[in-house]
Amino acid sequence: MVGTVIESIIIFAAIVSSYLLLKKNPSKARKTFAISFVLAFAVIIAFALAQLSVQFKLLEIALSYSPIEVLVLMAVVYWIAFVSAKGTLFDKIIGE
Repeated sequence: MVGTVIESIIIFAAIVSSYLLLKKNPSKARKTFAISFVLAFAVIIAFALAQLSVQFKLLEIALSYSPIEVLVLMAVVYWIAFVSAKGTLFDKIIGE
């Protein structure tokens, strides 16, 4: 129960932050969303590799993800993108 509340707060904070950033500074919001997309794509590849490893018996774990866990992961990806938007680490990848 407490974990679900914390996860909901993380998701809600990311949504509110992205909305306010879009209203305040659209160019930074576009850069943050572009970085979020790149990071989300990397996370999707990592999940796919983990699933393939389980299918090919390279890993002996049971992988299952609830929708709230996936949403929290995407919110964390947004926060990482928000923090790294000031730097130049992702500029070549997103075309800046």
